[in-house]
Amino acid sequence: MKKYVYPIIVSAVVIVYILAVMNQTPNTAIAEKNNQTNTAPAELFITGSATKSLKPDKASIILTVEIDGKTASEATDKNAEIMVRVVDVLHRLGIKDDEISTNYYNLSPIYVSKRSDNMCITIYPPPPECMEQILIGYKVINSINVIVDANSNLGKIIDESVSAGVNRVDYVSFFVSQELQDKITNELIEQAVNDAKSKAERALQPLNMSIIGVKSISVGYYPIPIFQESYRASGAVETSTPIFPSQQQISVSVNVTFLVQ
Repeated sequence: MKKYVYPIIVSAVVIVYILAVMNQTPNTAIAEKNNQTNTAPAELFITGSATKSLKPDKASIILTVEIDGKTASEATDKNAEIMVRVVDVLHRLGIKDDEISTNYYNLSPIYVSKRSDNMCITIYPPPPECMEQILIGYKVINSINVIVDANSNLGKIIDESVSAGVNRVDYVSFFVSQELQDKITNELIEQAVNDAKSKAERALQPLNMSIIGVKSISVGYYPIPIFQESYRASGAVETSTPIFPSQQQISVSVNVTFLVQ
């Protein structure tokens, strides 16, 4: 009987060992998983913003000469003669050629409608075949765009141009140059990021947590609006036209995802 004792004892030890391994392995895996989860950083999404008011540094003036003539050449010649005088005036005011550009030019015929025969008088509304299009002349519209510093005497530019023959001042627009926009935008991006960081730190302070890194960041800004004023003028102006630029705002926002623990 003794020769069967040892194999039974060995088998029992093996079974106990296997059961112990089976019982310990899942618990060990769970512990390792929980340990990894506890060390992973949390994420905090914050939006920061910055805004600045500023005056435009540039102004655009659309000056137009609109002239009629009996023939196309008469209309173009009269228009060109007036526009040459206008450009000469602008030069005398210190405006350079690279600050003057053609905005719009158009030559078009002028027609009037007339009934073609007496029989059409009794028909109302007259059908198309009863109306005759008669050419009576040509119209030339020539517009130039003048871009100057916003602190220039825009009123004097307009008045002198009208005296030289301009009969339409279509728009006066104030805007911020790209150079100034880039400078201000870069400053505001830094301020917006600092704003987001400050908000995150205030939110984490009661939780005894802190920022350990940044997962992502995106930047956006709102375009600066252009102020426009429309004018219609004919003949000389005795007093200077007052024109003032308005304050404009540029805004930048940043979305930041902080890593915290």
